Amino acid sequence: MGRGISMVKRRSTGRKGAPGGDRSYLVVKMIRNRSEPGRDVVVVFDLDGTLTERDTSLPFVAHAIGARRLAVIVAARSPLFLVDLLGATRQEAVGPGLLGGVWHRWESDVHRRILDGAFRGAPREKLVRRGNQFAHEELDDFVTPEAVAQLRWHQAQGHLCVLASASLGVYVEPWAERMGFDHAVATSLAFDREGHFSGRFDPEPCWGTEKLRRVQHVVGSLEDSTLVVYGNARGDAALLAAADVPVLIRGASAWTEVAAEVRGAL
Repeated sequence: MGRGISMVKRRSTGRKGAPGGDRSYLVVKMIRNRSEPGRDVVVVFDLDGTLTERDTSLPFVAHAIGARRLAVIVAARSPLFLVDLLGATRQEAVGPGLLGGVWHRWESDVHRRILDGAFRGAPREKLVRRGNQFAHEELDDFVTPEAVAQLRWHQAQGHLCVLASASLGVYVEPWAERMGFDHAVATSLAFDREGHFSGRFDPEPCWGTEKLRRVQHVVGSLEDSTLVVYGNARGDAALLAAADVPVLIRGASAWTEVAAEVRGAL
């Protein structure tokens, strides 16, 4: 059974290490059982900062309630963001990976506060409708064309393609369906018995090890497949670590070189 290793140029402007701190883009390919015929290829794409050049969560909220109301909500809750940061710091154990854990917990708490202010009490049907509108009318404007070209190449090869995002499923899922992904996993909102948004996630954001778990849930065992993962941040670290072909994207300019390298490896 063969094993292929290839690397593209690293452009570093920060410390080396985990995906949150390395400002490079690189591909390191270690294809297990590369020469084995009939080996399935599973490809996982992150959304924000990977397929897109920026976060899409706040633009979605602005689409749903208006930019002016969003600004009011952020301003009103901003004193609590510091409280959340202190709370996140207290709750995380001291040790390696502390900064990533604190940042994730704090970012999740801030995100939840904004969503609570924007949507608490909103009926499920309204949020689903707004999500569909955003997915069909605005999300394409954030997407990098070269990234979509790489998705289309994988689809043409018959690879199983999964969109895995910490952003909200109400717009990630319809966009994934429109783009032809085989599966999509994203952050779900919690609703009460009457179908109104409770202000919380259900059960937790699709980030880090939870993102990996959800991909495994929809795809099944990855042991007999070649796993390709495109990600850009700490939230993708668990998936990148599990991949045979981990692809760290740092900016839209990375896609042309990265795409050629991955195609050559597969």
